[in-house]
Amino acid sequence: MQEVGNALPFLGESFSRIFSLNERIKTISKDMQELMDIWGEQILERDNPDNKFYFEKLREREDSLQQMQKTIDEIHKTGCIIKDINAGLVDFYCRRGEDLIFLCWKYGEDRISYWHTIDGGFGRRRPIEELLQLSERSV
Repeated sequence: MQEVGNALPFLGESFSRIFSLNERIKTISKDMQELMDIWGEQILERDNPDNKFYFEKLREREDSLQQMQKTIDEIHKTGCIIKDINAGLVDFYCRRGEDLIFLCWKYGEDRISYWHTIDGGFGRRRPIEELLQLSERSV
């Protein structure tokens, strides 16, 4: 569990980056859609006055998407599973005796405070103290 806790600062920074990139992608996509609404398919023609701007936006969006994917890949290398990218929700596999469970963390939490069964999900997460008490009883 200590290993998981050590990953939290990295996860916090990574999700901050993802949230920022996601907002940038939304803004760029909106700009591109507005150009499409104005020009239609003509935006793709080289002699269109906004063609260069449109393709600059397209490159910016692709760069941002690549940066986001790289960040997601780095998060996966920590051993966690991203459950909700918009909320910054991740799970870490953990063993409780013979059972496989998830330790659950959400962006903004300063420590691992919850766990749930593999099929339980976020809505059924329970306090980590309960898990620790269960472990002490089984010793």
